[in-house]
Amino acid sequence: MEAFSVPPPCLDDPRMQLVELESEILRVEALLVKLVQRRIPLKRKINRRYSPMLSLPVELCSEIFTTCFPPNAAMEGTESPLLLGWVCTAWRNLAWSLPWLWNNVYLSTARPTSVHVELLEEWIARSADLPLSIHLKIKPASADVNMRDVTHLMDVVARCSKRWRSINFDVPFFFPADPCLSNLIPSHFPLLTSATIQVERVSSLLIMFRAAPQLQEVQLLGFPRNSFDLPWNHITRLRLNPTTVQQCLEVLATALNLTHCTFENITRSDVVNPVSILAPSLKRLEIINFTRTPISELLDTLRVPEAVDLSLHVTGNTFPHWSFISLMRRSGCALQRVSLNAVRISEWQLWECLQAVPSLLSLHLINIDRVSNDTIRALNPQNHFMLGSQRYILPRLQEFVYTGALEVNFLAMANMLYSRWMGVGRDGKIGGVDRVAQLLSFRFTTSAAAAFGAEEKVQLGHMQQLVKEGMKIELVSREGAWI
Repeated sequence: MEAFSVPPPCLDDPRMQLVELESEILRVEALLVKLVQRRIPLKRKINRRYSPMLSLPVELCSEIFTTCFPPNAAMEGTESPLLLGWVCTAWRNLAWSLPWLWNNVYLSTARPTSVHVELLEEWIARSADLPLSIHLKIKPASADVNMRDVTHLMDVVARCSKRWRSINFDVPFFFPADPCLSNLIPSHFPLLTSATIQVERVSSLLIMFRAAPQLQEVQLLGFPRNSFDLPWNHITRLRLNPTTVQQCLEVLATALNLTHCTFENITRSDVVNPVSILAPSLKRLEIINFTRTPISELLDTLRVPEAVDLSLHVTGNTFPHWSFISLMRRSGCALQRVSLNAVRISEWQLWECLQAVPSLLSLHLINIDRVSNDTIRALNPQNHFMLGSQRYILPRLQEFVYTGALEVNFLAMANMLYSRWMGVGRDGKIGGVDRVAQLLSFRFTTSAAAAFGAEEKVQLGHMQQLVKEGMKIELVSREGAWI
């Protein structure tokens, strides 16, 4: 049998043609690499010569960058100074050299990875030794997220805790309770003034902020009662969610310098031996509660002599109006602003509450079902008899805001606004002895329809005249904005 032999290549052999083609491709690719390398310095030269920005002095460019990303400004991920590095090398080099562009740290991710850890480390390193405001939002998208990377991110920010000025953490856990990882927990915060922490679970007692001598503003979300301790003598602003009635009272009795306080989600009424609580510095108290826990125990126990702002969004039970009135009488405060949102209260009870705060300058009524146009009429000083009293209701009122489903009564509204604007007294004369303050702002938003005829057109014209004279009026119904 004869051996098989391969014929020698010829000019039209496709194998030879493939070899030649691949050789040509390699040559062209090498040439392309050289051309690309030549293009980079040309682009840089063009930027330096023709870019208006790069023709400016470095000091002026840095001022422009700082204006675009001012220190301490709230940022979203798409508004960070990282955008400057995407423009060109010169911009990136300049931006990377300005520490004050990087002391406001923002990182938000649903799937943390080692790349995020590196980014956070580089960001903080660029800030040099400046005080830091850190916004860290880690919301794992699924259970298979590697929690080790979450721990590494927390470790990065923990290592610079001596430079924390303000923190805003929305994380699965704050710091690990594992004793083997105790070195990750920061313990000294000489610059920290503000801390907002929202967690999904609490694994250890939060006591680290005892070593924060300048801490004044705190928001704790997800920390149940007795799971934290704070330097209470320093705290001036506080927000707790969840909380209990007992914890509310304990906080107000302990934090004597507290001026602004928000209690959300009061889970239970757990007061055993209620005693009178004085909050000597409290100016603003906000209660937001959608549970059925009554707040009467809280209101009945408090004294707030310096209070000027009270906001109540309470839906679970009938509003304890007698507790409110008692609080005002007991405190002797000159309340200036009240906001009632979705509270269950009758119209007569509302009027009694308003009569208890004659110093009020601003009233917000939001989604209160039982409010009718009689409340608009009662605010008209010429209708003081509706309340069975010789006193006006809210004689110093300057702002009124309503949002709900009340039908628009143009006549009642126009008469009240005119009387309030002109300061009509009980005798019906302008500038009388019992003159009321001038109402400056009136906002009325309703989901109901507004009937509009010849009479309504006249009253609307009167209100538009008040707008021309300087009163701020916003009137919006289902049909849209009237004024």
